[in-house]
Amino acid sequence: MAYTIDTYGMVDAPMIKQDPHYLNALDLLAEIKWFEKVLQTRLKLHANQDGEYNSIYDIEPPHLEENQSVFSEFLNFYKLTFDERLILVLALLPHVAPQLLDIFLTQNNNGRADFGGIKG
Repeated sequence: MAYTIDTYGMVDAPMIKQDPHYLNALDLLAEIKWFEKVLQTRLKLHANQDGEYNSIYDIEPPHLEENQSVFSEFLNFYKLTFDERLILVLALLPHVAPQLLDIFLTQNNNGRADFGGIKG
Protein backbone atom coordinates (compact mmCIF):
# COMPACT_ATOMS: atom_id res chain seq x y z
CA MET A 1 0.00 0.00 0.00
CA ALA A 2 1.34 3.43 -0.93
CA TYR A 3 1.34 6.12 1.71
CA THR A 4 2.94 9.43 2.65
CA ILE A 5 3.28 11.41 5.86
CA ASP A 6 1.09 14.52 6.15
CA THR A 7 1.88 17.85 7.84
CA TYR A 8 0.80 16.50 11.23
CA GLY A 9 3.23 13.59 10.97
CA MET A 10 0.38 11.14 10.42
CA VAL A 11 0.17 8.46 7.76
CA ASP A 12 -1.69 9.74 4.72
CA ALA A 13 -3.22 6.86 2.77
CA PRO A 14 -6.58 6.80 0.95
CA MET A 15 -8.20 4.08 3.07
CA ILE A 16 -6.92 5.57 6.32
CA LYS A 17 -8.32 9.01 5.44
CA GLN A 18 -11.85 7.62 5.86
CA ASP A 19 -11.18 5.95 9.20
CA PRO A 20 -13.16 7.61 12.05
CA HIS A 21 -10.16 7.45 14.38
CA TYR A 22 -7.98 9.23 11.83
CA LEU A 23 -10.60 11.94 11.27
CA ASN A 24 -10.96 12.47 15.03
CA ALA A 25 -7.19 12.66 15.43
CA LEU A 26 -6.89 15.32 12.71
CA ASP A 27 -9.58 17.49 14.25
CA LEU A 28 -8.25 17.01 17.75
CA LEU A 29 -4.76 17.98 16.56
CA ALA A 30 -6.17 21.17 15.06
CA GLU A 31 -7.92 21.93 18.35
CA ILE A 32 -4.74 21.25 20.32
CA LYS A 33 -2.71 23.55 18.06
CA TRP A 34 -5.35 26.25 18.63
CA PHE A 35 -5.15 25.71 22.40
CA GLU A 36 -1.37 25.91 22.25
CA LYS A 37 -1.60 29.28 20.48
CA VAL A 38 -4.16 30.51 23.04
CA LEU A 39 -1.95 29.34 25.91
CA GLN A 40 1.19 30.99 24.53
CA THR A 41 -0.72 34.23 23.94
CA ARG A 42 -2.16 34.18 27.46
CA LEU A 43 1.27 33.60 28.98
CA LYS A 44 2.69 36.53 27.01
CA LEU A 45 -0.17 38.75 28.13
CA HIS A 46 0.36 37.61 31.75
CA ALA A 47 4.05 38.57 31.51
CA ASN A 48 3.22 41.90 29.79
CA GLN A 49 5.13 40.85 26.68
CA ASP A 50 4.29 42.00 23.19
CA GLY A 51 2.56 39.43 21.05
CA GLU A 52 0.60 38.94 17.89
CA TYR A 53 -2.76 39.24 19.72
CA ASN A 54 -4.20 41.66 22.28
CA SER A 55 -6.54 39.04 23.72
CA ILE A 56 -6.95 35.29 23.52
CA TYR A 57 -10.40 35.93 22.03
CA ASP A 58 -8.69 37.34 18.93
CA ILE A 59 -7.53 33.79 18.10
CA GLU A 60 -10.13 31.99 16.01
CA PRO A 61 -10.77 28.35 16.92
CA PRO A 62 -10.44 25.89 14.04
CA HIS A 63 -13.42 25.76 11.70
CA LEU A 64 -14.50 22.14 11.85
CA GLU A 65 -18.11 22.57 10.71
CA GLU A 66 -17.63 20.69 7.44
CA ASN A 67 -15.48 17.90 8.89
CA GLN A 68 -16.82 14.38 9.29
CA SER A 69 -15.28 13.41 12.62
CA VAL A 70 -17.23 12.57 15.75
CA PHE A 71 -15.34 15.37 17.50
CA SER A 72 -16.50 17.99 14.99
CA GLU A 73 -20.05 16.59 15.12
CA PHE A 74 -19.97 17.01 18.91
CA LEU A 75 -18.79 20.62 18.61
CA ASN A 76 -21.42 21.41 15.98
CA PHE A 77 -24.27 19.67 17.79
CA TYR A 78 -23.68 21.49 21.07
CA LYS A 79 -22.55 24.74 19.40
CA LEU A 80 -19.78 25.21 21.94
CA THR A 81 -18.57 28.74 22.62
CA PHE A 82 -14.93 29.82 22.64
CA ASP A 83 -14.71 29.32 26.41
CA GLU A 84 -16.45 25.95 26.31
CA ARG A 85 -14.12 24.68 23.59
CA LEU A 86 -11.15 25.91 25.61
CA ILE A 87 -12.37 24.03 28.69
CA LEU A 88 -13.07 20.90 26.65
CA VAL A 89 -9.60 20.76 25.14
CA LEU A 90 -8.06 21.55 28.54
CA ALA A 91 -9.94 18.58 29.99
CA LEU A 92 -8.70 16.32 27.18
CA LEU A 93 -5.04 17.41 27.29
CA PRO A 94 -3.91 15.33 30.28
CA HIS A 95 -4.98 12.27 28.29
CA VAL A 96 -3.81 13.16 24.77
CA ALA A 97 -0.98 15.72 25.13
CA PRO A 98 0.00 16.14 28.81
CA GLN A 99 3.32 17.76 27.90
CA LEU A 100 1.47 20.96 26.94
CA LEU A 101 0.50 21.46 30.57
CA ASP A 102 4.08 21.28 31.87
CA ILE A 103 4.33 25.06 31.55
CA PHE A 104 2.09 25.36 34.61
CA LEU A 105 4.75 23.71 36.77
CA THR A 106 7.32 26.39 35.94
CA GLN A 107 9.01 27.68 39.08
CA ASN A 108 9.55 31.37 39.75
CA ASN A 109 12.44 32.91 41.72
CA ASN A 110 11.00 32.08 45.15
CA GLY A 111 10.63 28.37 44.33
CA ARG A 112 6.84 28.38 43.98
CA ALA A 113 4.87 27.45 40.91
CA ASP A 114 3.54 30.60 39.24
CA PHE A 115 0.21 29.02 38.36
CA GLY A 116 -0.32 26.67 41.27
CA GLY A 117 -0.32 22.93 41.33
CA ILE A 118 1.80 20.38 43.10
CA LYS A 119 4.52 18.39 41.43
CA GLY A 120 4.38 14.78 42.60
